[in-house]
Amino acid sequence: MESPEAVVQKPFLAEIPQNGLAGLKHWRSDMIAGLLVSLVSLPFSLGIAIASGAPPVAGLISAIIAGLIYPFLGGSFVTISGPAAGLAPVLFVSMTALGRGDREVGYPLLLGVICMAGCVQIVLSRLRVARFSAWFSPTVVEGMLASIGLLIIVKELPDLMGNKFESHEFLGMVAEIPRQLTQLNTTVVLIGLLCLGLTIALSVARSRWTKIIPPPLTVVLVGIALSQIAQLDSNICCTFPTIC
Repeated sequence: MESPEAVVQKPFLAEIPQNGLAGLKHWRSDMIAGLLVSLVSLPFSLGIAIASGAPPVAGLISAIIAGLIYPFLGGSFVTISGPAAGLAPVLFVSMTALGRGDREVGYPLLLGVICMAGCVQIVLSRLRVARFSAWFSPTVVEGMLASIGLLIIVKELPDLMGNKFESHEFLGMVAEIPRQLTQLNTTVVLIGLLCLGLTIALSVARSRWTKIIPPPLTVVLVGIALSQIAQLDSNICCTFPTIC
């Protein structure tokens, strides 16, 4: 029998997460995490497909395939596989170029290009060339992600204010904000701010219920209930970020 001193001095061995079937050991926690990710992934995947010029269902199918297949091919247990916002402009331009201006013609050709690019990625992964990515400055990627984040924030402002902006470009929408502030839909703004505050409060709260029911799911249910009570227009409910 080991002495208490020996037990105390024994190093703590942390469990290393695993990919594939071995990672299903904690499937109960994964179910809750999967539900939480789906609340974000569903509208995000549809939006990425629309921004890329592809049918909305293409984004949904891409997210399903990436989530089901990619974890068994590799990846990381700390990342989520799915459509990437940074590729939306590339896909849109490629589709237009391949179709010579006709996106319906360019769409099936783009699918072929994506398939070939995937095959090239598999070959490169076998050659372990990913280590050379350290040669590139992370500032480039951080700048791109920051710009995408700012664009998403500005794009959500019309839904939060309950108004339609005339401009669809980033700088044009920013310039239009002061004028739109005078035409706010008070009900939509109040529901949006309430849901935003509830999201922050539930995220920092250390409650047993927040571990069972993900905070975003609670916020979605509250947003739907408030929209029904306030009898919001269906067009607003379909674009309101907290409700859908």
